[in-house]
Amino acid sequence: MTIRHVVLFSFPDGPDADYLARMEKGLEWMKAEIVEIASASWGPDLTDEESHFDYALILDFADRIAYETYRHHPAHRQLIADYMREVPMKKVRLQYEVKG
Repeated sequence: MTIRHVVLFSFPDGPDADYLARMEKGLEWMKAEIVEIASASWGPDLTDEESHFDYALILDFADRIAYETYRHHPAHRQLIADYMREVPMKKVRLQYEVKG
């Protein structure tokens, strides 16, 4: 059973291209460090709709154990410390079992 982890980001002052470029390098590093991440994708919203979130991160894991390992992994904790507190943002997170 695949577990999908989705994080949506909204930046009150709008997305900053320099910050996103640095964060994406951090995401690439984290993905390489955490073997439990089965697949990963991320990127900015392609519209200019004010009601949309600015950025999405989607990670897949083989099962709940792999997801829990990721949650507590030092590389994940480092990514949070290095990038998730640098700029004001609203985050929405959810995890669900991929069916089908």
